[in-house]
Amino acid sequence: MKNSVKVFRSEIYRLIHSKKLLIMIGLIILLCIIGVQAYTEMASNVANNLPIADKYPNALKMLLLHLNSVEFTRLSATDFIFKNYFSFFAIFMVLIAADIFAIDKERGTMKFAILSGITPTQIYAGKLISALTVTMGVTLINFAVAFILGLICIGGNIIPMDLLSVFGIYLSASVPGMAVVTIISVLSLLPANSKILIGGGRISVFVLGLFDSMNIAGESLSPIGLLSAFGNDIPVTNAGFFASLFTSFAYTIVFIIILMAAVKRIDYFD
Repeated sequence: MKNSVKVFRSEIYRLIHSKKLLIMIGLIILLCIIGVQAYTEMASNVANNLPIADKYPNALKMLLLHLNSVEFTRLSATDFIFKNYFSFFAIFMVLIAADIFAIDKERGTMKFAILSGITPTQIYAGKLISALTVTMGVTLINFAVAFILGLICIGGNIIPMDLLSVFGIYLSASVPGMAVVTIISVLSLLPANSKILIGGGRISVFVLGLFDSMNIAGESLSPIGLLSAFGNDIPVTNAGFFASLFTSFAYTIVFIIILMAAVKRIDYFD
């Protein structure tokens, strides 16, 4: 366990000091700032009964009429994470996963870790824990940034149960995020360059997002279907949401089992 913790600390330290994480946080802040401008303008359109507001769905109109920091945070979930067709969150998870699982193996540093007495199982256990920490951390950073900006720029009454519901929606995104991570972790064991892995991962995320948004394969069949579950709707939890959540969780568990079985059979000194 101590060796896995060492790997975990090393990966977290490396990721915290990486440009990827800084770029991701910067993008989250930028999208939330744009969201403040966009949603407040839409709320004004509804309040003033402008013709453009007639194009908004009725449920969205009602939310905009009572827009507050919590409901702004709910709407902001569809800007970076639950984005129809193209989830920035899923793309960054591909990059983070490749950084955690492919780079060490490609550079040969994995060999030195094994020579120091850490087993492959302990190494990958530590990497999985670090990946989970970062994945959950990103969703919570997005939640915190959106909520704080909502408080500053919009305000309004806060209903604790509504805030808790929105928090749960954000946190649930870590499940399809980990599905992406675990799939990439298994693919990283193949003799393929990390650039090919990243490129293939990006394309796959885009194609899956396209299919999920068009409901061609159905969200329940996709490892990241949850990220397209809302489409252009307001983020709420329903039966379809939990079905997609369960599917992403199943993918994650299956690929963790495959990964931990496979790492015992690989020759890292070949």
